[in-house]
Amino acid sequence: MRGGMAEAFDMYRQSVIGVALIETLDEMVASGVHSPELAMAVVM
Repeated sequence: MRGGMAEAFDMYRQSVIGVALIETLDEMVASGVHSPELAMAVVM
């Protein structure tokens, strides 16, 4: 990603909804619902 898009992406990941998404994905990977690769694809 370039310039402004990278900054917007970082800001999203640090937002309440971004943190909730990452926590939910972590729980889903830990419980075996999704693979770590799929979780990374969602976040990226």
